[in-house]
Amino acid sequence: MNINSTNKEIYHSLDYSELFFGFSLRNLLFNFKEKVQFSDRFLLKFSMNFIKKVLMMFKALILEKRILVYSNKPSALSNFILALLALLPGTLHFTMDNSAINVVEAGLADYALPLRIFNNKTQLLLYFTINNFDLFDSLDGYLLGTTNSMIKGHKKAKPDIIIDLDLQKIEIFDESLKKALNLNDKEKEFINNLIKKVSVNISEDEKKSWKQFEMMKSLNPEWEGSEDWIRQEFSKYLKQMLSELTLFFNYLKNHRQCKEN
Repeated sequence: MNINSTNKEIYHSLDYSELFFGFSLRNLLFNFKEKVQFSDRFLLKFSMNFIKKVLMMFKALILEKRILVYSNKPSALSNFILALLALLPGTLHFTMDNSAINVVEAGLADYALPLRIFNNKTQLLLYFTINNFDLFDSLDGYLLGTTNSMIKGHKKAKPDIIIDLDLQKIEIFDESLKKALNLNDKEKEFINNLIKKVSVNISEDEKKSWKQFEMMKSLNPEWEGSEDWIRQEFSKYLKQMLSELTLFFNYLKNHRQCKEN
């Protein structure tokens, strides 16, 4: 039996929600909810629910910024980065051949999605080591994971944002970027609704045993607050933002043409 062809056949028949099994978005959005104070130098600790910072990081990804994620646990790095990327519709499809993906991509194409965030100048680097230092000279942006604290503090890295998963803090090194990433009233309403739905009906015992809770809820992946629901909500948010930007640029274009005439 050809194992590779068998795996391809199995993969091709998977439901869309099954393609994301193990990307714990609810864990990403729920588990970082400690509250501490703001400090100097635009050091953003978790004075708001971490889910609000997730939306800020979502926006930073779209802007193709230099985002460095640090943890001394490799599994924490990969889980965090993949969960974050799963919020961007179509980003983790790559060139996979799956009937469910094909249907989803047909709908995304109407909005010019997925966004082409990663390219030669902006790269996804799930695990970055000191052997890759020369890459910094050729990159305008990146989403980078590392377990090496030397890389986090090295002048060549020049990160716009450092996300330290172990200390649960986010550093933003530019005031104008901080302003661009801040949430407006509409975004706060959007994210507060997510917090409410993700947190509802979770007992203290379930919070202590997150894996058991996730497995139980995965039997019905489309309930409000589920992994599928979270991805759908971020997809709606992005589509609405792109639609509004298109209307705005069309308005500017028409206004300019009217003035010229």
